[in-house]
Amino acid sequence: MRSRYCKVCGDFHDVDAPWPEACYRHKASGSIQIIKDIDPYRSVASDVNGKQARIGSRREHREFLKRNNYIEVGNEPLTRPKLTERDYVSNRDVKAAIDQLRSRR
Repeated sequence: MRSRYCKVCGDFHDVDAPWPEACYRHKASGSIQIIKDIDPYRSVASDVNGKQARIGSRREHREFLKRNNYIEVGNEPLTRPKLTERDYVSNRDVKAAIDQLRSRR
């Protein structure tokens, strides 16, 4: 049997059973938020066909991003990729590569 935690009464309720009336009334009294859909817009980036797409809903926006392999950047902080030992190039390696190229002349 699976259960879910109720923030109203602080108890666990069975997932298969309906939500208790006392908890449901409190939950439905205003803690539910409905977010409206986005307004239609023309994309700044081009679609796979090379034209700007008309986006009319959040679903179309997600599909557009996925179809074109675009990534939406939000408010999350940008992080630098961690460099591995293989990615690191020392000054000695750079000097050796320059010397090697000069010796080919």
